[in-house]
Amino acid sequence: MINAFEPLTAREAQILLAIAAGLSCRDIGTRLSITESTVRKHRSNMLNKLALRNAAELIAYARERHWLSSAEPGPFKSSTFQARTASHGSHRAGPHEQGNRSPAGP
Repeated sequence: MINAFEPLTAREAQILLAIAAGLSCRDIGTRLSITESTVRKHRSNMLNKLALRNAAELIAYARERHWLSSAEPGPFKSSTFQARTASHGSHRAGPHEQGNRSPAGP
């Protein structure tokens, strides 16, 4: 199988897309059923592999390589994310996806 995100692993690609969508490490961890510290470790590994300093540089790098579509409002929620990551583990629905959303405040 071809990895469109070379040299990143499939899990790092999932996390990259989620970071680009604006999700926090905690939210990413919850959605991918991993700990927040594991998300931070994957982010650190990506930065080291690509010789980048922060998440903003990571996102810019990904956009330059067309890993992210600026036309999509949220790659983590898109069909692109689903298609690219479907074969790399299951996705557990978060509370907002299960219909357990709390009513909005005043």
